[in-house]
This record gives sequence, C-alpha cells and structure tokens, in this order.
Amino acid sequence: MWSGEKFLCNGRLVFGPDAKSLLVTLLLILVPVVIFCTNVARNLVHEVSAYNAGYAILVVAILVTVYVLLLLFLTSAQDPGIVPRNLHPPEEEVVDESSASVDTSGRTPTPITRIPHTKEVIIDGGMVVRVKYCDTCKLYRPPRCSHCSVCDNCVERFDHHCPWVGQCIGVEGKANLEAQIDQLLNIEKQMRLAGDVAGTKKAVTDILQLCFEAKDWKTLNEQIVNLSKKRGQLKQAVTAMVQQAMQYIDETPDISTRIELIETLNNVSAGKIYVEIERARLIKRLAKIKEEQGLIAEAADLMQEVAVETFGAMAKTEKIAFILEQVRLCLDRQDYVRAQILSRKISPRVFDADPSKEKKKPKEGDNVVEEAPADIPSLLELKRIYYELMIRYYSHNNDYLEICRCYKSIYEIPYIRENPDQWIPVLRKICWYLVLAPHDPMQSSLLNSTLEDKNLSEIPNFRLLLKQLVTMEVILWTSLWNTYEKEFVNENSMLGGPLGPKAAEDLRQRIIEHNILVVSKYYSRITLTRLAELLCLSIQDAEKHLSDMVVSKALVAKIDRPKGIVSFVVAKDSNDILNSWATNLEKLLDLVEKSCHQIHKETMVHKAALKV
Repeated sequence: MWSGEKFLCNGRLVFGPDAKSLLVTLLLILVPVVIFCTNVARNLVHEVSAYNAGYAILVVAILVTVYVLLLLFLTSAQDPGIVPRNLHPPEEEVVDESSASVDTSGRTPTPITRIPHTKEVIIDGGMVVRVKYCDTCKLYRPPRCSHCSVCDNCVERFDHHCPWVGQCIGVEGKANLEAQIDQLLNIEKQMRLAGDVAGTKKAVTDILQLCFEAKDWKTLNEQIVNLSKKRGQLKQAVTAMVQQAMQYIDETPDISTRIELIETLNNVSAGKIYVEIERARLIKRLAKIKEEQGLIAEAADLMQEVAVETFGAMAKTEKIAFILEQVRLCLDRQDYVRAQILSRKISPRVFDADPSKEKKKPKEGDNVVEEAPADIPSLLELKRIYYELMIRYYSHNNDYLEICRCYKSIYEIPYIRENPDQWIPVLRKICWYLVLAPHDPMQSSLLNSTLEDKNLSEIPNFRLLLKQLVTMEVILWTSLWNTYEKEFVNENSMLGGPLGPKAAEDLRQRIIEHNILVVSKYYSRITLTRLAELLCLSIQDAEKHLSDMVVSKALVAKIDRPKGIVSFVVAKDSNDILNSWATNLEKLLDLVEKSCHQIHKETMVHKAALKV
C-alpha cells in the first residue's frame, strides 16, 4: 500500500526512501557548529569574561543547534500526507461508444471500456471537482494531490520533495496556518462574489476547521469576526459558520477560552434574525457557566436578554425549557416579581397537547420549525419542572392552595400515576396543603375531589384526616397533633421537602378555624366563655381568631362584648332585603287570594242551602 517509505515504532515514524541524505544534512549542520564552539566560542570565554558572557554565547549556540536538529528530525520522520494505494484498480467504464469496433458481418459493435483519466465528483457542500487517475497508485487523486516520483506515492497538497530532509513536503509538513487560511479566504471571496451559496459555506467552514485542528483558538475567534464582517456576506454562510463553531465549544481547553469563543459567537449573531436560535442556545450555555462560577445574578441577566417566545422557528419544547430556565434563575436570585412575569409566558394548557398527533405540514411562506436538541426534556417532563418551579414561587408567600393545585397537576402526569414510589409522596403533599389552605369554595372542591380518589386508600391516615375536615364536628388539636406529628416530620425527607417553617403553626390555625365554622353551624348565639371552652382556648385567643375570620370574610358574626355574646347572623345587603320583602308580599297575596276563595265558596254553599 506504500512504496519506498520506511516505518519505525509501529508507524509513528515515517522516513522517505532517501533518508540517508539526512547524514549529509547533519554533517553540514554539525561541522560548522563544532568549528565555532572549538575555536571561536572557546576564545570568547576568555576574552569576554564579564558576566560570563562567553559561556552564555556558547550555551546559546548549542541550544539553537539542538533545536534545529529536533525540527529536522520531526520534518523528516512525519507522514507528509501519503494516500494509501488501492490493491485493486476501480471498475472500468465505457468511455466512447462511437469509437467502438464495428463487425463487418453487421453484428452489434463492442463498446470500448477503460478507466477514465479524469472524473468529476461532488464533494461536501455540493461543489463539483475534477480529479485525476493515478496509474501507479490505482486511485483517483484528491484535489491538490500529486504523485512524487522519488517516493513513488501520491501525497496530499504536494509541494515538493526535499532532498535535505529525505521526505516530501505535503499537507502534514506545512506548518504555515496563515498561508492555508489566506488561500481559503481567496476561494471564499470568489464564491461570495459569484453568489455560490454552497461554495461559500464550504470555504468558511473549512477555515474554521483548519483553526480548530491547529488548536489556535485566538485565530479561530478572529476569523469568525472577520468572515462575518465581509461585505455582502451570505446569510447561509454566517449560519453555517456559527453552527460549525458551536460544535467546538466543548473541545476548548479551559473555561476562559470557552467563554471567549461563546462571547465571540454571541457578538457575531447579535441582531441577526436568521441565527436567533443559535444565539439563544449560546446565551444559555454562557449562563450555565456563570452559574457554575457562582454568578447567579449575571446568569439571570444574560437569560433575560432573550425573548424566545417570539422565535417562530424554535421548537415549542425548547421555548418552554428556555423560559423555565429563566424562571429558575430568577427564583435562585430571589427575584419573585420577575419570576412571576416570566412564568405567565407559559400557558398551562400547552402541557395538555397530545404529542402523538402528527404535525401539520407548514404552508408555503410559513417558518419551518426546527427539531428540538436531544438534551431538551419531553413535554410531560417540562410540565413537572414548571409546576415544581411554581411550587417554589408560591412557597415564598405560603400560598398553600396554589401549592396544592400545583401538586395536583403533577399528580395527574401519566408516568407519575404509574409509579407508586412517585405518586404516594405527591398525594401526601396534596393532603397536607389541603389541610393548610384557608377555607374557601376552591379548597372545598379540591377536598371533595381528593376524597373520591381511590389511591387515597393506600394512605389511610391521610384519608381519615381529610374526612375529619369535611365532617362538621369539633376537632381536638392535641389529639390530632399527637396522631400526625410523626407523619408531619417525615415530610422533610420526602419529595418536595418540608412543608414550610410556619406549617405547624398554620395547621393549628386551620383546625381552630374549622372548629369555629362548626360552632357557627350549630349555634346562632353563644357566649364567649362557652366558645373558648369548645375551642380549648382562652377567651382572648378565641375572640382574636373569631375577629380574624370576620375580617377575612370567612365568617359573619357580631360580638357583644358587654354581654359576652357572639351572634352568628348573616348580614343582608339591600338586594337581599328587597328580595325578602318581595317574597313576603307574594306569600301575603297568596294567603289573601286563598281567603277570598274560601269566603266565596262558603257564600255559594250557604245560598244553595237556603234555596233547598
């Protein structure tokens, strides 16, 4: 497969066929150096004695010589880009049917087949390139590849065969990155001015690939900026360049280089609608790096710069994931106002969409929606994340009813309902927050719907707890707390964490409110002393709790302090009073009509009796 080359160290060292010429090169380098060191440098050691300058000259000469010999060895021992030979030639093709031999008997002429010397092939980007066939290596040479007569091999980007190093100078032997970039820049200019989209994209991506392979990150950033500022640069080329450079982010050697590359791409894509999705992904990655460095505020500010809800070409799940990341960072920096504003950009109804339905084909002129990246969670997983973030938000204000509704939504997710290890902790949280929520129609509705859940039978203690709330009986706080204190403490180690710092105090408050409602159901008037006795509170505490419920409009009551009597009378407004009067008038008129009817009946009976 290779001809004339000498391989050492399992192919790590590749020498040319005339490697012996290295001996001549070594002599030409070493002989002058030895003469210099033995004659000139030795005299300089004695003549220039100040600061040991003579020794310094001698050491520098030796170091430079060693460095030159090292470069000579590396140049001679590396693969110049040899293309391996084919063991068998390619199949022959019909080259010219018109020149086929004609049989005098009139039979069908036989076509002439041979291997074409040139062939047009399509490379990446759609460019058509003509390649030549090498009879020696039995292959079609790649572009800019030539056959070396000394090495008897095809070498990629062949320049010349150097007799001093005994090796070809090809693609692997050229270290001048700038020269290769300049060549590609000229090609890029020609393609750009000609309006060749595929060629321009191929040229810019090849430039970035060269910089990446050389691990020259500074040049890579410079070329990205330079190519984006070219006059009349094609949108498709800028998009391909940004997408290509984004693949190199994970290959950067350190964080500072990664941040610099991301910021370069961010500046290039700023203000360009056709790369707005790429810019959003770049900002998300940069924010993640800032968060890992502990700069939560900077990460949140970066994420808030992008309004992905206006991106028509971005996938729905990616939009939701991006907004949820914005909400999470705002919650981490305790900016609850902005977190609420951002959360309203997501409608909960979007999670009810059926992902199994086929997507409609976009009409002509509509934006083509891109597929979401592989690291974006599914819609059901995003639903769980959304409600978990909402739980964090509502926990800030101890809005127990909204927290309960969030856990209820999580509980309804199919894969949660299928796994008892997941739905049991969620159902426990629903029960606790139903008990902690103040009494109102929404709380009563959720309470009754939860009691109808068959899964509640798996946790009978919580079923009993909810039953006590719907039963109009007074609940003793001490016995209730002794029964459920252990369950209350166990919530700290379950899904969702503890119920909150004020949960125990609020639980006692809700039990007292429940008992006051029960009393108001059975009593229209009651003394404060008796009320305090039923609530197991002091008179002052009973009056305070009753007043709080009246202020919150959970109950209508009047307290006569001099007499110490509480009246549970429902206050009526003007409309209720008018309706009551109208009802009483109707009843009165009905009674008068019936009385007149009876009088008329008796009169008729009396007259009939007199006639008889």
